[in-house]
Amino acid sequence: MLKISKLTDYACMLLRDLAHSYPQTLSATELSNNLPVQLPTARKVLKLLAKAGVVNSSQGKAGGYLLARPAADI
Repeated sequence: MLKISKLTDYACMLLRDLAHSYPQTLSATELSNNLPVQLPTARKVLKLLAKAGVVNSSQGKAGGYLLARPAADI
């Protein structure tokens, strides 16, 4: 059996939702509302994913998170 940490599990869930909405951006709030992930945890995981180059983040009214490239390429 493969054991993964909770943060890794949350990252997989967040990436799945981002893949389904690609190329639309989603805010951390929207993502955490759709999943059993608290907002501070979602922000932490999304920040790590952005630092790793898996997602892109943008600020502003239309800002949010978006996969850095199509899901098939990740």
